[in-house]
Amino acid sequence: MAELGEPITTPDKHSEPEEKCPFCPPEEPEEYKTYPGAENNSKKLAEIMEDPASLPSKQSGARPQTAKVGRDGYQQEQAALKPRKEDKTKWYTHQAHHLISGNQALKGSAMEDWILASAKNEKDTGYSVNSTGNGFWAPSVPKDHVGSWGPRKNVLSDDERQELAEKVMDDANAQIHIGPHNIKDSDDPEGSLHFSYDQYIIEKLEAMSNRMHAWSQHCFLCEPEKKTPQATYKVHDALDRLSSHLQREITGSRQSWRIFISKYALNYHKPVCTHARRRVL
Repeated sequence: MAELGEPITTPDKHSEPEEKCPFCPPEEPEEYKTYPGAENNSKKLAEIMEDPASLPSKQSGARPQTAKVGRDGYQQEQAALKPRKEDKTKWYTHQAHHLISGNQALKGSAMEDWILASAKNEKDTGYSVNSTGNGFWAPSVPKDHVGSWGPRKNVLSDDERQELAEKVMDDANAQIHIGPHNIKDSDDPEGSLHFSYDQYIIEKLEAMSNRMHAWSQHCFLCEPEKKTPQATYKVHDALDRLSSHLQREITGSRQSWRIFISKYALNYHKPVCTHARRRVL
């Protein structure tokens, strides 16, 4: 599938396997189980990030990631992913963050139908929302303040929490993950400068689903009189590309941030914000 950012254009009709098509080539008849948005589990994500090869054992029926090649010579699985290890030497904690939010974005989205057995897709593809490709060790509460961070603890003032959060973000070169991430800027209620993290993902997923539909209308394997379309592992690659895109959006220079996973990140960005008042997703 096309990289994120490319327009949703109509693919050329093809009568033989096409490399970019998410339905080509036909796969061997194996049964997989998809773990969709509602299966969002931070503990599972943390375990799988540390050991990506454990995905099939921790999520029974999920499609392995061994770059397996079928009898026809075509690849049937994603390539093996490298571990994403938590840096426990830091003076702050980390949280296993789902880059594509499971319950808040993927669940119930049009794109979710392309990884599940549905009216659009014949069988589960074996994707897991808890796969390594969708995970990021987001910096979080300083270790010295675990258990005493929140305002109800009466230990830190709002200003002190913000100051500490900024030190964490400066060291990690990433947004801090504390509290909910459906953050909206009260000074930008229409979202013309800064976007709600979850809504941003929902719109990306909608665009991806439209792209999937366009491919299904032009793939020789998806002709209605033959069968319901069946997405291949390539749809997992596409979702992982979205996850990588989201990670880039919440790391790096704070001046470039447009979506936020905590109020502390938004507050850290706003003094250096130079965004033009227009919305381009």
